Amino acid sequence: MTQHWMLHAIYQKLCEINHCFIIWLTLKVLGVVLFLDYYYVYYRYDLLYWIDEISQHLLAYILSCIVLVMMLKLLSSVQVITTEAFFNRNTHCIMRPRKLYEERYRRFVLMRLVQQLETALQQRSTMPNDMPHDLAMVEDLHLFHQQINQAVNEFRNAVSVLLWPNRADLQCDASVLYAIDEAQLDGLVAQGYSLNKPESIDISNEHIKQLLNPVGY
Repeated sequence: MTQHWMLHAIYQKLCEINHCFIIWLTLKVLGVVLFLDYYYVYYRYDLLYWIDEISQHLLAYILSCIVLVMMLKLLSSVQVITTEAFFNRNTHCIMRPRKLYEERYRRFVLMRLVQQLETALQQRSTMPNDMPHDLAMVEDLHLFHQQINQAVNEFRNAVSVLLWPNRADLQCDASVLYAIDEAQLDGLVAQGYSLNKPESIDISNEHIKQLLNPVGY
């Protein structure tokens, strides 16, 4: 009964040990075994040789072990700091769901289209006053047509990944597939536009298709 209680207590203590520490200790022991095996295979240095060697140069081996442990600690600290910095920098890309990237992308391309169309419609003729009215109107219409055509083509290219995704698009990372021009977004915001959350139907594929192919077009 006493033996069973002792075994149970030892088992509980082992369960309390950090699993990472067990893995670390196992790797260190494995490294020592491989080191000893290498010297035994190529130089025939057995355990008796190492016992005698350490006993003769005990202080030197102790100092060497201390230096080695300090170097390992330093390297481990650098690795942890580097890993955490990389992880923190990319956490927002890793944790953000794909749907959020897609929704932000939909809002951006629609907002950019509205801005480009408004800019085209707000243009005024800069022709000289002595130019005939009909000629100035033709020039204005030609400029408006170019700007609107450019806006529509840019919008069509941007929404192609939403309406007609291929296999590569479906397998691509959301942060890359639905990436937006942050500098252009800042410019739109500076002009008074905003990425406020619209109604779901306004950014749906059906609504986008209607914008590309309006009734009677």
